[in-house]
Amino acid sequence: MNYIKAISIFLLCVAHIIQSNSFNTNSFERPIVVVICSYNNEKWTENTLNSVFTQEYTNFRVIIVDDCSSDNNPAIIQKYIEDHNISDRITFIHNTERHRKLFNLYKVLYECNDEEIVFMLDGDDYLANTHVFKHINSIYANENIWFTYGQYRNEPASQAIQWGHKEMGYCRAIPKHIQRKRDYRNYSFVYMHPRSFRAWLFKLVKLEDLIADKIEGFEGDFYPASNDVAMYFPMVEMAHTHIKFIPEILYIRNLYSEIVGFKVDRKVQTASAKEIRQKNAYPVLFQPKKNRLAAVKTASADIFLFCKNSLDDIEPTIENIKNNTSGTGIIHVFFLGTEENKKVCRTIKKNFPHILFLPYDVAGPKNLKNRILNCLSAAKNNHIVVTTDSYRLAKPLHLSHYIFWLEKTYAYRFYFNRHSLHKGIPQFIHLTDEICAYKFSRNINKWKDNLNQQDIFLTNKVILYEEIKNMNFVNIYTFLQEIQSLPTASPRIGLFPQEQCIKAIA
Repeated sequence: MNYIKAISIFLLCVAHIIQSNSFNTNSFERPIVVVICSYNNEKWTENTLNSVFTQEYTNFRVIIVDDCSSDNNPAIIQKYIEDHNISDRITFIHNTERHRKLFNLYKVLYECNDEEIVFMLDGDDYLANTHVFKHINSIYANENIWFTYGQYRNEPASQAIQWGHKEMGYCRAIPKHIQRKRDYRNYSFVYMHPRSFRAWLFKLVKLEDLIADKIEGFEGDFYPASNDVAMYFPMVEMAHTHIKFIPEILYIRNLYSEIVGFKVDRKVQTASAKEIRQKNAYPVLFQPKKNRLAAVKTASADIFLFCKNSLDDIEPTIENIKNNTSGTGIIHVFFLGTEENKKVCRTIKKNFPHILFLPYDVAGPKNLKNRILNCLSAAKNNHIVVTTDSYRLAKPLHLSHYIFWLEKTYAYRFYFNRHSLHKGIPQFIHLTDEICAYKFSRNINKWKDNLNQQDIFLTNKVILYEEIKNMNFVNIYTFLQEIQSLPTASPRIGLFPQEQCIKAIA
């Protein structure tokens, strides 16, 4: 009997420990950031914010963006912040120009910490009860959950029925056969309110997949509608089995509002969703990919300087690069290996002991292609700037900064010789006051009237290596012509500065 009693006591202790651990896990408040995009929501803003700030949860903050409302919405937001003394818990962004929702989300979500759980809330909707964040928190106690979506209720039901919907949302768990085949884009878009995700997951979505190709009036701009389709298909495809459907009603969609997406832009919404579904699926992610950009904030780039002219004139170009760049790795100077150039090289390389001077032959093992590929293989830095002696830097370039933006957006190249003041250039987006982006598939040929010289650009060395490996050229001129013409029909993104920073030598 003593033996049985001892076993019973042991099992009770184990159960108590398990229960205590479970309680501690669920009671720990993970950081939640509530992201609210609001436009002309003066009637609903206070109710939306009340539903957030009455949550029985403390470890959350709010980012709210007013997208240049024409009503009194900004003043209402500001008054709410002041009246409730919550300026330390809410970030209020008041746009003086309208950018639309997807642009705002792209900027805001990159300001979130990778460890935060992002909870999305529309500016005219509200939460169903005061326990929503607790419920979300308990789900994310499982580290294998990266993305959640759930069920919602339309209010009033009569409005939902009038527009062909039901009172309850149409969300449901993903069928096993769809998940097994990873055929998400050919299945109903069920990933509705409330949506939440780990912040690092969104940061893996490429900018090119958020920009429209053939949506009338918005070609080359962020999708004007179906922004959730553009965002969440990539995230679902990457998260795959790390997704949780929440059947409980946690979210109220406010159909009293007259600016609900399907009410104001149904045609554009349908066209956008159709185009997004035709994009390539993202590969499955098997483990978290946090702090993706931490390393590139201090990254450097090697310089590949191609000498089109005589090597006699290369010194001012080298000095210009050295004096006007930071985050620079090794400078490689490629030049035709004539006897005259080799003689000049023997003289000037004493002044530049840390620069690699690389003569190439028109044919043979030391041809230009082999020289470039060998340097790319040996390069310690992951990024390369391709330039020529036909240009001078007009202002300092901090290469680490541009590397960061290249990797953040998954852009193809950063072009230093292009700028927003060019006339007749393709549709582009001001990502910041300093950096612009455009899609190659949108009339790239317009650039040709504005560019008299070859491109000066920053790119990833792996991409450059694969491109050059499949190219045929015999000298610098044919190489530069080929490398410039590569992306003309691509759906990829190119970046360029707002202001001119490179000048061609007359």
